[in-house]
Amino acid sequence: MVNPVRKSLVAVAALGVAVTLAGCGGGSGGSGATATTVAATTTTEAPSAIGTAVKAGDLSLTVNSVAPFTSPSELDRLPENGQYLAVKVTVENHGSKSEIISSILSFDLRDTEGERYTLAFLVGSPPLPDGDVAAGAKLAGTLVYDVPKGRSYELVFSYSLTGSVSVKLGEH
Repeated sequence: MVNPVRKSLVAVAALGVAVTLAGCGGGSGGSGATATTVAATTTTEAPSAIGTAVKAGDLSLTVNSVAPFTSPSELDRLPENGQYLAVKVTVENHGSKSEIISSILSFDLRDTEGERYTLAFLVGSPPLPDGDVAAGAKLAGTLVYDVPKGRSYELVFSYSLTGSVSVKLGEH
């Protein structure tokens, strides 16, 4: 059973993101840039490595691979920042209750300069790691970001309102 408080918080946060995105849309004069500067957050554990499961409360996160991504769809736009980067992840629930994972709310990609990158929603993208993860179950998916080439990146996974872990992805 999903924790009703957490489900409500996720719903409110998703609504806030939707309202924010709706307010940012429109105008033809914008550049469409996807990077913003954010302050560093405190993580509960030291950054982990690719291929290593890192404990995140009752969950664990494994970054399985990181590689440049080319969409197979002709409908997708070219990357504005230089390249698409695909981050394949698996989240496992070791707890006794179901947990909700949202690719928009749970994951954050940053570079060493503090720039934050948003997900690239492409027609040809692999499935995102979104949904309900039952106790003892796993959820896998791929996060695709539009990023500059030649920078070092870190994926931050927020598993609660106050807890997060990070995985250093290296230079891409």
